[in-house]
Amino acid sequence: MHWTRPALATKVASLKEKHSGDDFVQAVVEFADQLDPEDRKMLQSVLLERKPGGYPFQLPLRRWRGR
Repeated sequence: MHWTRPALATKVASLKEKHSGDDFVQAVVEFADQLDPEDRKMLQSVLLERKPGGYPFQLPLRRWRGR
């Protein structure tokens, strides 16, 4: 299954609603591990976006890239 950018953004938002702090980071990392390389690149882009008043998702991205 290939993900669309809006679907990935929705998934990240869903993970953020269910988890916080390190648990959120771990949930994103586990999700990213299930994606193919093309979808991972798109997820990286979604994580780097900053929405006004939103959470800067760079921490999960840094941890995930370190794998």
